Amino acid sequence: ILINLNLDNLLNDLKPFRISINEKDTFLPRHSGKLYKNGLEVNCHSLVDDGDNLQIEKRSTLTVKELAEIKQLALQESIPVIFNGKKIELTRGILEFQREGAVLSEDDVISAGDAITILQKPRSAFIFQDIFSHVNVDMPASSSGGFLLLKNGEKTSFHESIEPGDKLKIVWPSITNKQSTIKYTKN
Repeated sequence: ILINLNLDNLLNDLKPFRISINEKDTFLPRHSGKLYKNGLEVNCHSLVDDGDNLQIEKRSTLTVKELAEIKQLALQESIPVIFNGKKIELTRGILEFQREGAVLSEDDVISAGDAITILQKPRSAFIFQDIFSHVNVDMPASSSGGFLLLKNGEKTSFHESIEPGDKLKIVWPSITNKQSTIKYTKN
C-alpha cells in the first residue's frame, strides 16, 4: 500500500533502529518506528482489508545521554565538597562518545545506522584545582595578592587530592589600616 501511494519513504521509519557501538551491531526496538492497524501493532507484511485504519509511528530520537542510560553506562563521576562554606558537586566526564571521530555531547542526537565509538577516559583522583572548573574566584580588592589554599583547615596545594565531603577554602590576606600586619579573612 505504501509503495502504491508513493509513500515508500515511510518504510525506513519502520526498519529496526540499528547502530554500531564499538563495531558491534546494537538494535534498539524502543526507538524503532511502529505500524498500527486498527490500533494494534503489526509488521509491514501484515494483510490489510478495505476500511482498515493504518497509522505509522516514526522512529523516536535518541541522544547520547539516553543511549548511556539504556546501556547502563555512567557518563560522569562526581564528589560533593564544601567550598568556602557552600556545598558543591564536582563532576567530570568518564566516557567519551564519538561518531566518525567527532566527540559528541550528551545532548547530541544519534541516528539509525550511526557508528558510535565509546572510549573510557583515564581515571584519577579529584584534586583541589578541579574546583576552579565549577566556581569563579575573584581576588578581593583589599588583598595583598597572595592566598592560602586550605583543605579541612590545613594548608594544601593545587595538586592535593580531595575526597567526598572535604572542606576547601581560599583565604586571602588583607592589609588593614596601612599596617604591615596581615589578617586572614574569608571570601
